This record gives sequence, C-alpha cells and structure tokens, in this order.
Amino acid sequence: LFGATTEAIRRSAECRAQAAQAVDRITGGYSTDVAGDWQRVEEYLREAYRALSVLSTSPQNTSRPGVV
Repeated sequence: LFGATTEAIRRSAECRAQAAQAVDRITGGYSTDVAGDWQRVEEYLREAYRALSVLSTSPQNTSRPGVV
C-alpha cells in the first residue's frame, strides 16, 4: 500500500466492503441469489486488488519492484 494513491486505496476499500456485504447476505441466509452473490464477491475482490495492482507495474514504483 505504500506509494498508493488515496483514490486507489479508497477504491480498493470500497470494493472489499461490497464483497463483505455480499458474504453477509449469503451467510446471513437472506440472499435471494447465492450463486450470483458469490460471483459478485469474486468480482468485487478482483476489482479491489486490481485497483492496487497497477502500483506493482507503475514506473514510479521502482524502489521495490513487485512489492505493493
């Protein structure tokens, strides 16, 4: 997370929160589409980590290549 922009960190956090809400629907027993909610969890988490993954390939992140 070092060197990440506030915007990237915020986007990642928002996506992780959305994933957690979907898991809560599933585990709480009030999901009307369990398979769809699991798919959304996966999509939210992919987006959360994608928001930060650009850091590992960014030209400005040269001090520790591959480390986010």
